[in-house]
Amino acid sequence: MSAILDNPPEVVAALANRVLPPDAARDWLRRLQRGLLLRPADDGEVLVAEWGGSPLLPTGCAWPEWPGHGPLSYVGALHCQTIAYRLPGYPGPATDTLAFFFFDGSVDQGSAVVGAFNPDSRLGAQVMWIPADVDSVEVSAPQGVRVYRPLALAGDLVTTVPRPDHLAVQQLDDQDPVAVERLYARLGAAQPGPNHRVGGYPDYFSVPPELEVAFGHALRSGLTDEEARGSPAIYEEASQDLFLLAQIDTDARLGSVWGDGGCLYFFYRRSAGPVFTPDAIEMTWQGG
Repeated sequence: MSAILDNPPEVVAALANRVLPPDAARDWLRRLQRGLLLRPADDGEVLVAEWGGSPLLPTGCAWPEWPGHGPLSYVGALHCQTIAYRLPGYPGPATDTLAFFFFDGSVDQGSAVVGAFNPDSRLGAQVMWIPADVDSVEVSAPQGVRVYRPLALAGDLVTTVPRPDHLAVQQLDDQDPVAVERLYARLGAAQPGPNHRVGGYPDYFSVPPELEVAFGHALRSGLTDEEARGSPAIYEEASQDLFLLAQIDTDARLGSVWGDGGCLYFFYRRSAGPVFTPDAIEMTWQGG
């Protein structure tokens, strides 16, 4: 299910208070998160993101590559000042632009796979911080690299709910599985896709991507698979530190297909603060 519902927040709150035990209802409502649902912008509307096309990069800046594999594809850019103004709790840079690149398999016919599940692939997804006060030029992609169709996006503030299998629901006070199941059965229709988003809970196809990212981080830190799965720290990291910087959906308008109709997920570490560093970014993807 999508994390965005057609029902307005006050209807969702009334339903939770009616169906869940009082402590669980308060806890569940406290865990709801705001996000920006991205949609095609109207003429003259302030942009939150621009997916596809060719990037504006600082003059003389090298095109991002994954060493040993090749150049990345440009996915799009976020305008941080608009996000900081529109989205409460946004932890990232308050100005400038973030440009997203991903090794999508266009130069190696998909033989190398990028994601948190492959700790050696970290440089297969990169985010570039582009200050507003530097000279930038439009740069064409290297030969053989896929170019996605341009799509200018505005954003609407929405409330997102965690899926019933998400950590935020599993950790509820006064847990009543029957009541939780009844709540989700009554929440109403989900927002249809494509769902490009900044902030809030992600849509996903297997495990919550925050947990996948935290697990991959633990493996990169030297833990074994067994140690990582048993570490309470990965659950704390997933639920407390990782902010959904961009969910980039499969979208025919872009010409993008991630796996079998899946999504790319870029996360920003709240603990990094608003000063951008590459280590603040984590990325994974899941297919449909």
